[in-house]
Amino acid sequence: LIKTKKLLWTRTDEYLTSLPEMTEKRIIKAMEVLEILGQVTYLSGSDYFPILNFKKIWLTLKYGQNVNSAMGFGAYGLLLYVILKDVKGACRFGQLGLSLSSKTIMPRSYVMLYGLIIHWRDNIGTTLDPLLNGFKEGLRSGDIHYASFSAGLYVGYRFHSGQAAIHTIIQQQKVLMQELTKDAQEDPLDMIRPIQQAAINLTGLSQDPAVLTGEVMDEELLLKSSLASANITLEYTIRGIAACLAYIFDDYNRAAMHSQNIQDIAEKSPGMYSINLQAFYDGMSSYALAKTTTDIKKWRKRGRKTIKKFVRWMKDCPSNNAHKFLLLKAEDASLFAAKSKKKKEIAEQSYNAAIVTATDSGFVNIAAIASERAAEFYMNIGEVELFSRHIVQSHKLYSQWGAVSKCECIAKKYPGIAFNAQYAQ
Repeated sequence: LIKTKKLLWTRTDEYLTSLPEMTEKRIIKAMEVLEILGQVTYLSGSDYFPILNFKKIWLTLKYGQNVNSAMGFGAYGLLLYVILKDVKGACRFGQLGLSLSSKTIMPRSYVMLYGLIIHWRDNIGTTLDPLLNGFKEGLRSGDIHYASFSAGLYVGYRFHSGQAAIHTIIQQQKVLMQELTKDAQEDPLDMIRPIQQAAINLTGLSQDPAVLTGEVMDEELLLKSSLASANITLEYTIRGIAACLAYIFDDYNRAAMHSQNIQDIAEKSPGMYSINLQAFYDGMSSYALAKTTTDIKKWRKRGRKTIKKFVRWMKDCPSNNAHKFLLLKAEDASLFAAKSKKKKEIAEQSYNAAIVTATDSGFVNIAAIASERAAEFYMNIGEVELFSRHIVQSHKLYSQWGAVSKCECIAKKYPGIAFNAQYAQ
């Protein structure tokens, strides 16, 4: 990385985009091999991923630009953030990679910039249209692998952004899956299935809403398939979404198990927004278990580790991370609120701030979770009126998101509260 950084230190974007075309055949072939190996090493979490992409840049600077130079610069941008936390440099080289892309390589650059880099600086909602464009470009150029990668990232980010009603996500997922199926590709659909099943579960159309098994997939079977093929990206996707779903439906042990199982994978799948989500649901399930088990010290320690991550992440991107940090902070303070006036005040202020910032950033789903946690906090300290206000608010927000089954769970859990469900159309 240091060698590559020195080589690029004085090179402007204008200089890099005006490099002559690569003409030496053996170097062109080497670039093709490096590109193939780069894809494989990223998906498998290999330590060779950085080295292979640095090599592409070295060859580009020495022999001129090639169709595969674009991904070299894009991957360099990704590594600037992962290793050095240089979000400005990451976005610069990610954008450079996209600007150098030909039509055949364009889908890959969309994934690199909008799937793996931009969300560390900008709201996750800003990635949706570009990722959908990447999907369409992949279909047009015949790059089904990256079309499916774009589709998987798109539906996942749309779901977790909270900016679309769940039933509309299901409808669009079906369209994307049909487009991919036209090319008789089975594996790409696996990246979309976990999100689609989670959406189906939340709309009340599954036997057990906390488990990713139903109409489009079987959680246990798809996990076995990902392990058998050593596809850590697919395993990460399945377990990350399973942890989210289990947490929403109060199965905290299951949520903690799934998030813990992919803790190591997070370090091997740099850039994906699911790293953020894994940390969030790991922290939230840890604090839930700290409240419901006897091992408070163990679970609080695990929860506080995730808070440290969000302290760093929200400096670069407050809109994706500030509300998560505030909610985790509130959960930590709530553990001692009954015995400490100061902790009670911190918890109250942090819950309220989490709800406001999540709503302002478009995360209706997280605002719903924050409202539910605040309601339980007020119930535990005997503030009945504030409990009622927040649980009604949580129900309303889940309803706005379209989470029918979650609304039913809340209504069943608190039969004495009058709820008015108005599900998103």
